[in-house]
Formats: sequence, C-alpha cells, structure tokens
Amino acid sequence: MRTMIGVTILAASGAVAACPPRILTDTTFLNSDWTGQVVYDSTRTQNASFTAFQTVYDGAHGPSRQTNHSWCGQNVSGSQGMVVFHRRAAWTHDPSLQGPVASISYTLDANAYSAPSTNAVGYGLAIEQNGSVYVNSGVAFHGAGWTTIARTGLGPVNFGRVSGPGPATPDFSAAGSPMTFGYYTSNGTGYDGCFGTSSVADNLALTITPCAADVNCDGSIDDFDYFDFLNAFFADSMAADFNGDTSVDDFDYFDFLNAFFGGC
Repeated sequence: MRTMIGVTILAASGAVAACPPRILTDTTFLNSDWTGQVVYDSTRTQNASFTAFQTVYDGAHGPSRQTNHSWCGQNVSGSQGMVVFHRRAAWTHDPSLQGPVASISYTLDANAYSAPSTNAVGYGLAIEQNGSVYVNSGVAFHGAGWTTIARTGLGPVNFGRVSGPGPATPDFSAAGSPMTFGYYTSNGTGYDGCFGTSSVADNLALTITPCAADVNCDGSIDDFDYFDFLNAFFADSMAADFNGDTSVDDFDYFDFLNAFFGGC
C-alpha cells in the first residue's frame, strides 16, 4: 500500500521491465546488403557520382565498404557539395508498430585514404523516412587513419533534412512513418576543377532505444502501460524506479507521467 497526494490506493503487485533496445550491427558490408544514391548535389555540373563496394582495406579491419566520390567544383561563393545515402534495406523501424523511439546511438569506423585537405570526406548516421533523408553531423576525414565516430542519445533535433519533401527533422513518435537506417558520405569544395576521393567504413553499430513509457514493451503507449506502472509503483517494486535513482517515490511517478503524456 502506498499513499500519494492524500489518496490511498491498493494495487496488485506488478513488474515494470525496461524494454530492451534494438541493436543493429554490420562488420562485413556485403554488397547485397547495401545500396546507395546521391541525395544531394550542389556541385557546378550537378553530376556528382560515386561507386561503393565491399573491400578489404587492411588486416586490422577486414571487410569494409569503400566509397569513391567524383565531382566538379567551381570557385564561387555559396555551398557546393554532394551527399550519398548508403542504405541498409533490412534496417528498418516502424514507430507505429514497433513503438516510438526515445533516442538513437551509433558508432562507425571510417578512414579516408585519398582525400586532400581541401576535400575531406564526411561520415555520419543517416535516416530515410517517408521519401526524405536526414543526417546527423558526423566527422570529416582527411586520411589520418582509422577513426571511430561515436554519438549517443540522438533525438530528432539532432538530424537535418538533406533531401525530400518532409519536415525539417524526422518523426520518432508513434505517428511517424517507417524509418530505414544507414550512413552518409559527403564532400564539398569551393575550388575550380574536378576532384575525387576514396574512403572506407567499417563496424557500424546502431542502438535504437525505445520510449521508456512503453512499460509493457508492446510497441504502443496506452492505458495498459499506465496501469502496469501503477501496479509496480504502489507495490513499492524497484521496477517502478523510473528515473533510476535507486528509490521509488513521487519523482518516479511524475517522471513517468511526463514521458507518458509527452509521447515518449
């Protein structure tokens, strides 16, 4: 029995288990698993191109995915560049069926072994949703050796649209359309002439953290989640330690309400 805000409520003992995150990894980059397309091209001739394929760059990383960019630039004011979306077709998440997303984290190893200092290659996470492609600010490589990109706790505001008719940021809520994940490569220049770069990616790991308010892990946030949480809360179960401070108190209840009514 627990009393809160002057009301005494009896509830059956329950259990609130954190829904496990979805973890997606690729360490081999089979050609059959990946496709790519130029989704942004503001270069002078607007015919930027690329090739991408599985390769063995060195013994330390084994199979990886090599990308070669080719484009022509012009010494003019304003942004010139290209973005390639590398899509892993099997890496999808449908918020309406699999639940809203609280955050996304990822790591990716990359190396640019043919990229002049004026033409660094950019790498980062990319999401395709409802015909639009969104990217997270990653890292630009000049060929200084393998580097690991690591980003944690990314929300919609951490992504920007580079192509398509959609809104400025992706929709992680239960109302959002299915998402397909991958990564992007990019180049930009402000110089005259035609250029090319070569780079490689390996060990992409993606963690999709579900909404904490989805208490019963059924992919939706509804009254069942609310009552499951209340059962654990009024039974003084540590499963109701919503904020993870090792105690079950009113702060957990209000934190849960904020997540529940906030949609995530």
